[in-house]
Amino acid sequence: MSKAKIRAKWLRLSEETNALDYLEQAYHYIRQTEANIIAWKWVVLTLHGALHGFAICACKGTNPDNVTLKTKKDVERLITFDEALKRCRDPNWMHMTIMSKHLQLSGQQKESIRKLKHLLRNNFEHYIPKAWSIEIRVLSAKLRK
Repeated sequence: MSKAKIRAKWLRLSEETNALDYLEQAYHYIRQTEANIIAWKWVVLTLHGALHGFAICACKGTNPDNVTLKTKKDVERLITFDEALKRCRDPNWMHMTIMSKHLQLSGQQKESIRKLKHLLRNNFEHYIPKAWSIEIRVLSAKLRK
């Protein structure tokens, strides 16, 4: 009896491929929203993940230490969503090269990000048992603004 040789398969991720995957998944779920209303939850979660991921890519530059912190127990942690966006908007962080620019958000963009995170994502991600309803047209409009 011959044994088939099992070949290893590797999943390789970088901060760039991770952010792109979130964005591709957002597109995937957006296309499903008409047929599957629960897909809206995944649209919110994947858009938030993509935004966080691209903010990490932008403020990391060529140094991964730019986006990590050590805890008191010496455990390495990724900076938070809010900290990543804060750094992306800070010229001192973002002007790493001659071509680098910091992120400039309009008031409407800031409000849209706040709604994405606090109103929508946090309620989906940290769901507390409750009866929570959001009208789909309102959800869709909030994500478009």
